[in-house]
Amino acid sequence: MKKNNAKEVLINYLFANTGEDLSKESIIQNTGISKSRLSELINAIRSDGYEIITPNRSGTVRLESTQNISTDITPKDVRQWLIILTLSKLGIATYIELICGILSIADNFYLHEKITTDDNYSDTDISEYLKKNNPDVKYYLDQNLPLSTFRKDLQALIQDGFVEKKRMQYKNGIHVTYSISEKSPAILFESENELFDFMTFYDTFKGSFSNTKPLETLYKKCANIYDWASYDSSTHIYGKSNRIDKYQLKYLNNFVKYPYKTKTLKINYLARDEAMKLTISSGLLFYSVETNCFYLLCFNMDNKSIMQLRLDRITSIREGAEKNKEYRSNTFLNIYEEMFSASFEPEKTHVKVIFQDFGNIKERLSALYDKRKFSKLYDISPLSEELPHSIMYEDDLRGVSAFARYLRSFGSSALVLEPSSLQTLMIQSNQLTLRNYEVMTDENK
Repeated sequence: MKKNNAKEVLINYLFANTGEDLSKESIIQNTGISKSRLSELINAIRSDGYEIITPNRSGTVRLESTQNISTDITPKDVRQWLIILTLSKLGIATYIELICGILSIADNFYLHEKITTDDNYSDTDISEYLKKNNPDVKYYLDQNLPLSTFRKDLQALIQDGFVEKKRMQYKNGIHVTYSISEKSPAILFESENELFDFMTFYDTFKGSFSNTKPLETLYKKCANIYDWASYDSSTHIYGKSNRIDKYQLKYLNNFVKYPYKTKTLKINYLARDEAMKLTISSGLLFYSVETNCFYLLCFNMDNKSIMQLRLDRITSIREGAEKNKEYRSNTFLNIYEEMFSASFEPEKTHVKVIFQDFGNIKERLSALYDKRKFSKLYDISPLSEELPHSIMYEDDLRGVSAFARYLRSFGSSALVLEPSSLQTLMIQSNQLTLRNYEVMTDENK
């Protein structure tokens, strides 16, 4: 086979079997391409922008789609993507909050409450303010996010209609604020590990890109922020990498075809115990890495209550006649902030738990504290020698049962003080565990 034709033959064969796991042996047999050249040709096709999956030690090759993926990613594209991502998380932000929100993707400690400068300040004023109050943030801005360039990227998003700029009452006064528009994608991810996911993605697929210079530059800056060289996966306890499967994406893509942001929807929903017909106003779409599901927080127009739906349980959708006034309202954004994991409850609950201080318990609680907006974490004096617990964690949350599952991972080192309903959940789970051991012991006898 001519060398010039081998790549074309392989592409045509992969196109004819798109989405299928093909063994390398079958490819060699059906195309006449030698084993020694197959890997070289696969990498060449990847460099052209096609998504080809070759799991380690599997011996299989899969072409995900016949569509070519553009690999001409510029630093401007990345910066604008970070702006959209951060505004999706923050909802509304001043200029300086937006900057620090982007830095907080790598480390939540970059988001400092002291920073309250308005958008009227020049970049020089902001730099001087940060130099005085937050020198660490100032350093990372200079190294990774030049303000003059960032402001141009933000302005371009405003002109394109993806970001809205308003002067309004915000927090302690009148401020210029930014938020994403209805034109912009707005899915909230529970995981705080977007930067981690980018680093692992780059390490895995950097050989697949024909133009890697912009990504290499970003990778080096990310590695600087994230301290990638000393990263230890065994300490990465809270949160998981995003692994959205095609099954979930199918339901998401089907849902977003409808005008859910602007109109009410009439849906058929398959709950655990019954089929329901609902008229809803969409409030917020989000993805949970803990359950690998897309969810919709919405307002039930029939009984005037807020509820949570799983997208993969919606069996049919029709456009309603009324306008949707709920989408991304403060009510739903606040509820999302209060939810623990993907759990929704109509009312929030104040929880109070004490912990023993040994091993990596404090590090795990610190990670949770950084993630939770309404939490408190502080040291206390032990109650007694029998109860040597010296760390207090408090939170206002929705999803007591999900929080109970989290607490069980601490074993006897966690002790619930409030509420009594959470105490009951912990006691019942321990009793069930004991009964299982009793049954197993009886059977062994």
